[in-house]
Amino acid sequence: MLRKALSVLWAFTVLGLSGCMFFPSESLYSGGFAWVGDDLYLYAPMCEGEELTGIDLHGVKNDPEDLRSIERVDLWAVRGPLATTVSDGWVVLGDDSAFADVVLNGTDPNGWPEIVGILVTHQDAGEEFRSELTLDKGKDLPRYSAGSDPLTIEYYFDGPGTERGGERLTPAQIRDQMGCAKQYF
Repeated sequence: MLRKALSVLWAFTVLGLSGCMFFPSESLYSGGFAWVGDDLYLYAPMCEGEELTGIDLHGVKNDPEDLRSIERVDLWAVRGPLATTVSDGWVVLGDDSAFADVVLNGTDPNGWPEIVGILVTHQDAGEEFRSELTLDKGKDLPRYSAGSDPLTIEYYFDGPGTERGGERLTPAQIRDQMGCAKQYF
């Protein structure tokens, strides 16, 4: 029970530190998450003409003796996808090699906190905008063997349209339920 309460506190802290405002669930942008071998994938649906241009990941750290002492910890920051699949929204979180500009080197996602804030930067016709997602590694993320095709697997999706607090959906199903980032701005 204490672990669950701390996880909820952690999630709200991550959102608060990120500057994310609280909206009804229908207004939140979301994505899907899955493990392919040792790689943690994010699928973030893009609109026609829109592309993902950067990712920033952060967690929080606190002093176990003083739960009021909370500090944002930057985990990974990249810009300029080198492949179309990445700019279309399929990203291996922590993989520097998929980006031209590495602002903060990636680390092993297994070492990240349970709750991670993800700031996705998008571009559409020269206009840049950002959306915030939350990754809860404590959820039952699907696991696939190395070499599985990230374009066809199911992802854990806990966003608008999910009725059971998270479902395993294909990218097409996520896109059908989620739409794409631009519509939320």
